[in-house]
Amino acid sequence: MKIFLANEADTLAFGTSLSKVIGKRCLFFLHGSLGAGKTTLVRGFLRGLGYAGTVKSPTYTLVEEYNLPKCLVIHFDLYRLNDPEELEWIGIRDYFDSDAVCFIEWP
Repeated sequence: MKIFLANEADTLAFGTSLSKVIGKRCLFFLHGSLGAGKTTLVRGFLRGLGYAGTVKSPTYTLVEEYNLPKCLVIHFDLYRLNDPEELEWIGIRDYFDSDAVCFIEWP
């Protein structure tokens, strides 16, 4: 499914709405150019779950985990990966085997 969100406020609101209907163990592939709002969508999702901390793009860390009372949220950014084997090095199978909501930027 493709969804067009016109601005940051719409993206945050959609992320928040999404958090109200998504249960555990979901996988989202986020596509879009740099600055398109992929991390903003994840921020809205986390805000909808009550997370008030900083939400940054995991461009350099590759993975950010948010262990919340309702669910575990894993936020990946695969932009800097050059080889599919690198997914094994970061333990992606372990993340997918958990009851987590996973967001992957640059899948």
